[in-house]
Amino acid sequence: MDKLEIENSLYMCPPGPHAVLLVIELGTAVNATYQRSVQDHMSLFGDDVWKHTIILFTMSDWLGVKTVEERIESDEGLQWLVNKCENRYHILNNLEGNNREQVKVLLEKIEEMWAENDDPYYEVDQRRAAEMETLREDADKRAEKMKKIIERQSRVLKEIFKEERQSLSELRVVLLGQKGSGKSAARNRILFMEKNEGFKKDNEDQRVSVKHQGDFDGVKVSVVEAPGWYKDTKAPDWLKHEVHRSVSMCDPGPHTFLLVVPVCNSFIENDHKEFVELLKPFTEKVWAHCMVLFTWGEWLGKRSIEDHIVREGKALQELLAKCDNRYHVFNLDYSNNPAPVKDLLQKVIDISTRNSGCFSHKD
Repeated sequence: MDKLEIENSLYMCPPGPHAVLLVIELGTAVNATYQRSVQDHMSLFGDDVWKHTIILFTMSDWLGVKTVEERIESDEGLQWLVNKCENRYHILNNLEGNNREQVKVLLEKIEEMWAENDDPYYEVDQRRAAEMETLREDADKRAEKMKKIIERQSRVLKEIFKEERQSLSELRVVLLGQKGSGKSAARNRILFMEKNEGFKKDNEDQRVSVKHQGDFDGVKVSVVEAPGWYKDTKAPDWLKHEVHRSVSMCDPGPHTFLLVVPVCNSFIENDHKEFVELLKPFTEKVWAHCMVLFTWGEWLGKRSIEDHIVREGKALQELLAKCDNRYHVFNLDYSNNPAPVKDLLQKVIDISTRNSGCFSHKD
């Protein structure tokens, strides 16, 4: 989704942008990973875009007594970037927001770049613009269709299980997700814990599952948080044991496994594979008790979660299919609004009703 939006930004400046400003904080270390990321992003526009690019350094107050030239010389990655832009760069001091002079100098540098180039602006491919508009319209239609299907499915299932809906005095859930996925924040959100509550304990026990308990409208809620793993790496073997232990900590078993997926990160095939591998020891039965919990929902802005799902790609759609398209979205703004938590716990009850109870680790 991000790739399409980044590419689309060019077509919002018809017939093309006069300049592309590559924004970099001066304190950023341009290592191999960062360098590769810049290349991947800029490659969306084609090689000619570098002729129209100026590096815009921000946070110049970070330099202290250093000059920007000294900063560039100290970092090979920065040298590479500056060379790609033919030594074009500008510095903005974020502490001087009303300084119009620094903006005036930037515009002068853009005009100098026009004079040096054969074309004053980066000309976009109009055929590609039309293709992208078609892709956007197709994705919008698929997102709307998905939303209607999910809503209809939810209504039908509620009607089918109307007489069987359980009234539970206790709900038990297991949280699974990568490090940095918002797993701990989601736990705090579910239990209405303060932002840093439980932080010290979790820091000490990063390789063990941690159980927290709370109460919501008279219902006892138990949340077991399994340790996370680093993105772009294979989940370590000891983690499988911990996931197994997290289930036994929910005796007689969890009602739901919440698979935590942040909407602000890409979700690739390897991410899908790691969830599947961690749950494999519990057999295919476990997927009837799984739901995807999207975190950092505020990042979506005005977009719906369905927009994100259809644009993010096959790996995420396959994970949702294994969960029978069960998902929930959390904003992690630490508000005291109980509605999102109430909706989530109702979905957990619905999953338990459909399965006639919790997932038993004895299975």
